[in-house]
Amino acid sequence: MTLLDLWTLIKRNPKLVLGLPIACALICALAVHFMPAEYTATATISASAEAAGVGSFATLAAEEQSKGGVKVKAATNSSTRVISITATGSDADKCIKAANKALNTAYLKAFSRYNTSGEIVKMTVNMDLKRAASATDEKPDTAKSAGIAFLAGLFAAICIVVIADLVRGRMHSARDLEEDYEAQLLGRIPRPGQQEKALDRQQLYANVRFASGEHKSVCVLSIDDEALSAQACTELAEAASQSEKRVLLIDADMNGESKLGQELPGDTEGLADVLAGEIQLADAVQVTQGFDYVPAGATVQNPLALLDSPRLGQLLEAAQLEYDMVVVNAAPAAKRADLSYVANAAGATVLCVQEFATKRKGIEAAAAQLAIAQANVIGFVAAD
Repeated sequence: MTLLDLWTLIKRNPKLVLGLPIACALICALAVHFMPAEYTATATISASAEAAGVGSFATLAAEEQSKGGVKVKAATNSSTRVISITATGSDADKCIKAANKALNTAYLKAFSRYNTSGEIVKMTVNMDLKRAASATDEKPDTAKSAGIAFLAGLFAAICIVVIADLVRGRMHSARDLEEDYEAQLLGRIPRPGQQEKALDRQQLYANVRFASGEHKSVCVLSIDDEALSAQACTELAEAASQSEKRVLLIDADMNGESKLGQELPGDTEGLADVLAGEIQLADAVQVTQGFDYVPAGATVQNPLALLDSPRLGQLLEAAQLEYDMVVVNAAPAAKRADLSYVANAAGATVLCVQEFATKRKGIEAAAAQLAIAQANVIGFVAAD
């Protein structure tokens, strides 16, 4: 995965990538805001000698003052001979008093131990006391904590997006399909709701026309999204008609779920009736959006029975005598086996995929089906 792929994944999941960090920041800010205050007061003893001994008295004194919600600890730094007595609690005054009481107790006991007069004086220890005058609120800063939580949430969101993409096994970009399957990109179509570009449409038609060579019939199919193939078919047909070419668009998705049929509603008679021998091809042709169109016709319970007949090939051969291009919309590869018959009868086949949406397993399965059907796959069309 490249950085560009990662950025695209992030843009495709704005709710998670923005929502999770914001939620983490809000929760953290509220938690810190309502967190009870925690104060710390510190008193110190600087000893001229015997820092460890003075520190042991400070430890005992700290334990005696650890009560009433205040926790007192003593720590000794042997290199600097400084003993720190720290009191922590929710009440600032209690913390100051506890630290200073522990300081006084430790001083008196250490003084009596090291500074006694008598026949034998072992050692004199000078001690400099610094009493606690104030307590510091140790509660985390709300803004800083919220910022850290936001960054943590952002990192977690990106990890979730990447892991989910790996689990789903989706194709990232057209570049992946070109490299992994040695297929050529014929053109791009916009996603639903996106503004289409006339140049992309004309380039798609030109690429399909030259890639198909002498073949005038082109089967267009998708992996699992009927809307992709329907859009590619209409884009191709409109581009051909704008180039002043005679084009016929045939809807071969006869299961009653055709997206192309929903976008280009036509008569009840169509391809199913032609293949059944009930009407002629000319009787099913109607004009829409500047090109000729043959709808799927009546819903068929078993389209394979009609598609697996010589009539489909004969129909396409006859249509190529009258038209410069015949575009055939097939059912999705992952849902039905219709594509094998349509792709075999057509002179060329174009596969439609959507970046960051179409699964690699679906592409591999469709490629295997098309290979067995001896389809002439000339390339693929990608939706952003």
